[in-house]
Amino acid sequence: VVEDAGVLYYYTTQELSQKFCVSCLGGPFAGAPDATGTLDLSGGAFSYDVSAEIDPIPNVPLRIGIDYKHKATQELDGDVTWEGVPAPVAAGVPILRNQDVEQQLTIPNLLNIGVAYRVIKPLLVTFTFTFDRWVVYDADAFVGSEPGARLRLPRDYRNGQTYRAGVEYDLNPAIQLRAGLQRDVSG
Repeated sequence: VVEDAGVLYYYTTQELSQKFCVSCLGGPFAGAPDATGTLDLSGGAFSYDVSAEIDPIPNVPLRIGIDYKHKATQELDGDVTWEGVPAPVAAGVPILRNQDVEQQLTIPNLLNIGVAYRVIKPLLVTFTFTFDRWVVYDADAFVGSEPGARLRLPRDYRNGQTYRAGVEYDLNPAIQLRAGLQRDVSG
C-alpha cells in the first residue's frame, strides 16, 4: 500500500462581461444603446487531497488507485464597472452601479478510483471511475457593496460521473499501442 496526502490551494480569477438592454425599459430610454457591465473577481481557498495505491492480491498484477480531493469554498473579491447606464436607472437599481463585489465559489469534491490489470505480459487493461460532487455549487451569488445590490443565479447542477476504459499493448520495450473509451455523465 502506498499512501499520500497533500494540501491543495485553488485560486480563481473570474472576468465576466454582461450587456443590459437599456432600451427595453421603454419610455425616455427607447432606442438607447445597451449598457455594459464588467465583473472582475479573484480569490482562493485551501483544501486537501488523500490518495492510495493498493496491490490487493500478492503475485497478481492488479493495482487499485484511489484519490479524493475535498471541496474548497473560495471567497472571491473584486469589482463591477458599468458603462452606459443612465443615471436615473442606476439610482433605482443598485446592482447597476460601479462597486465592490464579493462571491462565494465552491470547487466540488472529486473522487477518482482506478483499476489496472495486466492480463498477460504485453496486455494491460484499465478502468477509472470519477465522481464530481457538483451539488455543492448551487448558485452564483454576487453581493455588491451598495445596499440592496445582490444578484443570485441558480445553478441546477447534479453530481457528475465519468467512466474510462483503456487497453495498452506492448509491441516491444520502445513501442506501446493504446486505445480508450470515455463516457462523461455531466452534472
